[in-house]
Amino acid sequence: MSKSIVPKMTHSHISNLISSLSSSVKLIAVCLLAFISIPNSAFSQACSDENACNFAPSPTYCIRVETVATHTGFVGMNNLDGMTTYRVYAQFANSDDVLSALIGDAEHPGYFTTTTDFFQHSIGGVTPSGINPAFLAPFPSLAFDSWVTIGIEHAPVAGEGTISILEEGSEPWVNPFELGGDIDLTGVVGGGWYTFSNYSNAVAGDDLEILIGQFTTSGNLEGQIYMQVFVNGDSENEVRTLVNLNDACGAGSTDDCVYAEEGYDCNGNCLEDINE
Repeated sequence: MSKSIVPKMTHSHISNLISSLSSSVKLIAVCLLAFISIPNSAFSQACSDENACNFAPSPTYCIRVETVATHTGFVGMNNLDGMTTYRVYAQFANSDDVLSALIGDAEHPGYFTTTTDFFQHSIGGVTPSGINPAFLAPFPSLAFDSWVTIGIEHAPVAGEGTISILEEGSEPWVNPFELGGDIDLTGVVGGGWYTFSNYSNAVAGDDLEILIGQFTTSGNLEGQIYMQVFVNGDSENEVRTLVNLNDACGAGSTDDCVYAEEGYDCNGNCLEDINE
């Protein structure tokens, strides 16, 4: 059975769609989540020592990457040997913060890439909106399908909403991804995915995080994406912050801290000897 692919959108369709959205779901690129190469290993943290030259406090709005499974052999009918399934979460400061859209274009490139291929199940989709949980028992590898999302991992239930796709006809990204290739949102028009702020899956909730993607691959994962956040659900109060994996959620460490030489400041300037 072939996978369900969303129709391509023309430029005018995207423009009309964006202009028709309410002010609470304006599709403005905001937060760039940039990940460096992920080689199936622990992620580096920012320097947490306030005395270091490269001290970086843990950001309020950040990402968390979770390894869901490391596969050996077959899962159901699919050989996932050597693959790892990752989930990427956005984390927030307030339980009523809203995540509305994730997009990219030439000015703010968005992409998710791997050095091999992404695993794509034959009855999965670019988002999990069409996944019926009842299918997971007869098709266990469907649980490890690669997709993008905002807060859902299967078909939405009461109060939740589906994930909608933005795709320009001349800049396709859905079909290439569904065939195991990369997500490329670097074109002039760009693309992405979004949902509406009145859906519960767009709200951070008590755990202060929202799932934004699942990726299964045997290769190294790289990516970046613009994420729109409405602080306390207020569309007039947006967070726009650049976050990369080195500044991922967490307390950081002192492993990569850089210190000034004795007698010098962090810019290499000689400090005055206070005893003279």
